[in-house]
Amino acid sequence: MSTGSCNTPSCKFRHDAHTCEPCGIICNSTALFNAHLQGKRHHKKVTDASTLFHCPICKVNVTGQRCWLEHVSGRRHQNEANRISASTNVQPVEADSAPGQVLCSICNKLIPERFWAKHPRSGGHLNKVRFMEYKAVLEEAEKDKHGVILTGDWDLGIVDVPSAQHGLVTHPIIKNSIPSSQIVVVGLKFASSVYVRP
Repeated sequence: MSTGSCNTPSCKFRHDAHTCEPCGIICNSTALFNAHLQGKRHHKKVTDASTLFHCPICKVNVTGQRCWLEHVSGRRHQNEANRISASTNVQPVEADSAPGQVLCSICNKLIPERFWAKHPRSGGHLNKVRFMEYKAVLEEAEKDKHGVILTGDWDLGIVDVPSAQHGLVTHPIIKNSIPSSQIVVVGLKFASSVYVRP
């Protein structure tokens, strides 16, 4: 799905998957991906609204950049910094623990201890596991195999009409690291040539 193409000519399914790294999700169409990018969940994730910060002066955790700024400008933080003769201008430390909570390294999220036993079976956690499995498969697929090494410009990206009319030149390279074997290129296929509209 990650290439936008399918090796089965009779396949009637769409194969344009997109991944959102910050949120750890896979969208199986461009429309869903664009909708996700406009959503509150994605915005919250990329603006650090769900990140837990630790104040080394006050020994407390606060959630998100906005709350962090409110905390360091607040009276409690100012008083505590003055009490220990420290600068009030301290950088946040991303918290990896909080009292009564357990860090899930897969979700990168603190889970209350009372919910920890149920967390690995939750939908959000299982989605993160599937996302990690998907990414591992993609990384494995991109590795060179059986001595065949692909380098150079293989990805043409999106070619606009004027560029296509004048032609496009690229320089992909196929190398073989096993001297006694031969490589035969049987054919090349553009991902767009097998795209089936719904």
